[in-house]
Amino acid sequence: MRPARKNKQAIYGRNPIIEALQEGKRLERVYLKDNLTGELEVEIRSLCREHQIPLKRVPNVKLEKMVHSRNHQGVVALMSLIEYQSLANVIPHLYEQGHNPKIVILDNITDIRNIGAIARSCEVLGINAMVLSGKNSGYINEDAIKTSAGALFRLPVCREKTTLDVIQILDDHGIKIVGTSLRGKESLSGALAGPVAVIMGSEYDGLHITIENKCHHLVKIPQVGTIDSLNVSVAAGIMMYEMMIQNKE
Repeated sequence: MRPARKNKQAIYGRNPIIEALQEGKRLERVYLKDNLTGELEVEIRSLCREHQIPLKRVPNVKLEKMVHSRNHQGVVALMSLIEYQSLANVIPHLYEQGHNPKIVILDNITDIRNIGAIARSCEVLGINAMVLSGKNSGYINEDAIKTSAGALFRLPVCREKTTLDVIQILDDHGIKIVGTSLRGKESLSGALAGPVAVIMGSEYDGLHITIENKCHHLVKIPQVGTIDSLNVSVAAGIMMYEMMIQNKE
C-alpha cells in the first residue's frame, strides 16, 4: 500500500500560523479544531477576518489527516499556490484597458478539478477574470493547477467571501449578471453581450434561490437529452464560448 501523501501546502501549530497571518503570507484558508476556544481562537478568527482568509471549523481527525500528525495544536493552514486579486480592483483595470469585462463566478464549487478545468476554458476563451466565492468553495492545490494546464497562473483569480458580496461589486460597476439554472427561462442569445458576469452554481445544489433573484438574467442551456444537467465545467465552457461570440472586441 502506498503511504498517504502529505499536503505540501499545509503548515500547522499555533505560532507558525499566527506569524504567517500577521506577516500577511498568502494563505488559502485556515482550519480550526471544532471545539477550540479561548484567546488563540479569538486571535486567529480576528486575523483571518482582517486578511480575508476563509476560516473553517473541522473535527480533530480532519486536522490529523491533513498533516499526518497529532501535533497540530488545533490549527492548520494551507499556503496559497497563487496570488488572489481583488475583484473591486480588477474591474476598473479592465475598463481602463478598453475591455467589456467578461467574468465567471464559481459559487460554492467544491471539486478542484472542475475549478482547474473551468480556469483552463477561461484562459482559452478570453474570459478576463474568475471568482471563487462561498464558504464551501474548493481551494487551489496542485491538482487544480495541473488540470488548468497552468491557466491559474495566467488568469486573474479573485476570492470573495460570499456571492452576494460579488453581486454587489458587479452592480456597483455596471456589469450585467447572468445566472445559470435549470429554472432559467431566458435564452442565451443576446444575454451575454456587453460587460457581463456569469454565475455557475455548485455541482450538487446549483444556485440558491437568493442568488437567482439577484441576477439580471436567469438562463438555461438548451438540451435535447434526458439527463437533466451538465457537468459544471462543461456548462461553464458553453457559457464562456457564448460570451466570447457575443462580445467580439
